[in-house]
Amino acid sequence: MPNGTIREVVLLGLPQAQEQNFLREAARYLERQFGVKMRPRAVGELQELKIDLATWSHPRASLEGFDRLFESVRKRGDFRLTLTARDWLAGAQSAVELLNRYQRLLPISKLRARALAGRFQALSAPGASGDASPETTYAHDTWRWAVRLSASLSPGQLGSTRLLQDAHDLAFFSNGSVQYLQQYGVAATYGKVRRCLLRMSDEAICHALTTRQPVLISQMIEETLVMLSRRDDEAATRASA
Repeated sequence: MPNGTIREVVLLGLPQAQEQNFLREAARYLERQFGVKMRPRAVGELQELKIDLATWSHPRASLEGFDRLFESVRKRGDFRLTLTARDWLAGAQSAVELLNRYQRLLPISKLRARALAGRFQALSAPGASGDASPETTYAHDTWRWAVRLSASLSPGQLGSTRLLQDAHDLAFFSNGSVQYLQQYGVAATYGKVRRCLLRMSDEAICHALTTRQPVLISQMIEETLVMLSRRDDEAATRASA
């Protein structure tokens, strides 16, 4: 069975000059985030998966439905992902959420991946296979987040276990939260969200806020961050007293 990946990402928008400017800015932002070229048009001869970002970001959109769609295309081999938006000023955020969820299918910097694997022998890139189980997906996402987070670290910092913890927690937010909620329920998921956010670095929390969540988990994140902010304010007040 072919094990397809995203070979190209194409961004399309309205033809007006201002919208094209927004699209170019969005492309530069996405390239910095994911290290992947965002193209204005198709290059290779590939099957295409076209996603309207307004549909992706709709409150009633089913994440599991999108998961099944990506999986059905991936099973047929490599493909081009085309993202369309009428407003790329707002569409960039939706594109980040979508690419965060399916980043395991994107090309990866081999140089950066080798540098990270050299520091953590137990954390090597998951092998290519047709396995799309939750465990394999989580492993792929943890690896991808670790590689992405390592880009902001000096070579001497790559051995930090903090990086691995952040990557593991981010994999929960980008691809594990829905299943966790379904399997363990609201109370356990709220506890998991709180534990993750309490130990995550500021950079990792910023990334977590760019993941797509069901409304209930978004509320859990918001409430936890409000609690953390109040705790920090109270600590600062006591320190200055």
